[in-house]
Amino acid sequence: MTPVDYVDIALQLIRTHASANDQSITAAQLGALLRRSVPNCDWRNLGYATLKQFLMSMEAKDLVQLGETSRGALSVSPKNKPFALEPTGASAKPRTFNPLRKPFWVAFVVYEPKGRRFFHRPSGNIRMGAREAPAPRDEWIEIPLIPDETQREWAEDFLKKQSLRNREEFAQILDDPEWVKKLPKELAAIEPSLAKEWNRQRSVRVSQAVQVWSSTHGIDPSIAFQSGPRAPKTTDSRLIQQAKGVAGAPKSARARVLSALAQLPTEYLLEIPIPAKYLLPPDTPAGNGF
Repeated sequence: MTPVDYVDIALQLIRTHASANDQSITAAQLGALLRRSVPNCDWRNLGYATLKQFLMSMEAKDLVQLGETSRGALSVSPKNKPFALEPTGASAKPRTFNPLRKPFWVAFVVYEPKGRRFFHRPSGNIRMGAREAPAPRDEWIEIPLIPDETQREWAEDFLKKQSLRNREEFAQILDDPEWVKKLPKELAAIEPSLAKEWNRQRSVRVSQAVQVWSSTHGIDPSIAFQSGPRAPKTTDSRLIQQAKGVAGAPKSARARVLSALAQLPTEYLLEIPIPAKYLLPPDTPAGNGF
């Protein structure tokens, strides 16, 4: 990854996760996001001993502005035109977004099942509730779950703009573990358009996070969004056979087992206990029995 690519990813993360109030994000939050988004590279690979040094170089290039939060934590905000979800003029139109395919929406925002989530690059499948990456590891990419804390901040920003944050019912809802389900209902009780706008803004934020993830890992965005094919095309005959599923599988139990074994990586095959006589040539004493 080039320094330019890394800086671009950092800027995208700042814009995506920045607070709507001051358009800033703490350096600690940004560091955690960068580690999840680009696990194989960080600012030290670019020659910076600390994240702060990396951010200071971005500020020197007039890309960001550093500051401090009310608690004294280092914060960073984009220096260029402020990023906003809301239209800024009378003729401005609300920001649109490409809806995510349901498996990707669930993987990025739904907290059950617990565990890590992974995307299989060759097939386009998603596995959830895992402890570690399935084998072969280099074919699976981890999907970062958007933290509940981050989504609550989105909700608080929205309520503040609507002058609703100080209302007791919304304070209680945001403290509720089921706030994601209850907030739209409470908004709709006041005005249906409020619930619709909240859902739209949340969807925009999630879509932006998925776009950053896709570009970081070189994944065709059309795989995750509804406007394109559901999975990447492949010419790998092994993967094509896997994609055929049951329709192309042998009927007998023995043939199905042999077919499954043929698809396992060597590291898994070595863990299967197989009698030595079946591993030796038939003309050896072991092969003919003792």
